[in-house]
Amino acid sequence: KDLHMSCAPGSDVRPNRRQRALNPLSPFTAQRCFADAFDPFGRVVTARDTAVNRFTDALDYDLTVQIRRNVWLRAESGLPFDIEFEGDVQATKRPFAESSNLFGQIDLVRGSVETRNRRFEIERGTLTFNGPPLDAEVDLSAELDVRLPGSVGGQLSATVILAASGQFTDGLEVRLTSNPSL
Repeated sequence: KDLHMSCAPGSDVRPNRRQRALNPLSPFTAQRCFADAFDPFGRVVTARDTAVNRFTDALDYDLTVQIRRNVWLRAESGLPFDIEFEGDVQATKRPFAESSNLFGQIDLVRGSVETRNRRFEIERGTLTFNGPPLDAEVDLSAELDVRLPGSVGGQLSATVILAASGQFTDGLEVRLTSNPSL
């Protein structure tokens, strides 16, 4: 009943054709579903926008996924990002259950997030799962170095810090600060 998977450095995490044919909402495509289901910038996904498959409804699983280095999650539209992550997550679902449950932690190793045509570099980040995926605890910090007006050769600069914390379902607290204070 347990399935253990490891993603080796340099591996490509995509389902093969047979897996895609059997389960279009496989754990490997879950990254897109997860990213699209919650968007703090106004995009809403409804039940009509998602595929329903009686086969996937009937699934009963208990998976342990070990994610190792060089596994990336990328998005080019909406809120563009490029993030390497690692961690251990257990995914469980009973037949015809409303949704899966996730347990474990994913660490953001490195990467970037773009907003307002500015690229913030990820300094640290974790997603901690203890049940429904959207109840995950988020702790993220990303930085952007900027030159201040009147700066010659970058001597006057500031670091803008983007921090996000909380749960997806309770609304993330997003803060922008700077060092030095602007």
